[in-house]
Amino acid sequence: MAKRKRKQKTTVLLVREGERREQLFYERLYECCQPEQNGVHISTAPEHGGTANSILSIALKRRHSRDRVYAWFDADSKLSKEIRDSLADAWDIEEGFNSAVPDENLQFQYNTQMRNPILIVSAPVSCDGFLVELLGNVKITSKHKTAHCKNAFDSLIGGNDKEKERIYYQKNLNRQKLQKLRANNRILDLLMSMFES
Repeated sequence: MAKRKRKQKTTVLLVREGERREQLFYERLYECCQPEQNGVHISTAPEHGGTANSILSIALKRRHSRDRVYAWFDADSKLSKEIRDSLADAWDIEEGFNSAVPDENLQFQYNTQMRNPILIVSAPVSCDGFLVELLGNVKITSKHKTAHCKNAFDSLIGGNDKEKERIYYQKNLNRQKLQKLRANNRILDLLMSMFES
């Protein structure tokens, strides 16, 4: 009798900045996308967030540890030249990055081949700004400050409370809605790509 072949799992590491907003949104995406049904095993790090530089530094060091490695951080936390240079080396960009290209555009301009680490930069401004635009149809610009984005998101969900945020996601985000939103949002598209084999 022939042995059954096991379906090959895709391993993913998500290194993320925030310990609340990003974590709760990630949990809802996980519930909706059910990566284990696609043969995708996802682990996350660090437990307590970090800066854009520390997040990308971890992702760069661990870029060969999984099939795909994602680094998720906010646009309001700028990468240092040293980290940008290390990323250019990891992506085999010999001439380096044009300094005029903002961090949130590096993935789309230089890494269409999805080499590790894959950057997800929450823009405009932060994860709060990204979510307000995505879910609240409110235009946020890079001129807005992080506090404005946080206040706008808290207004959208009805307060600054983890449980209210979870309930908001459960009521307003299902797999079909996410697929529809994904078609017009390249940040959400990158986030959802981590759940696919």
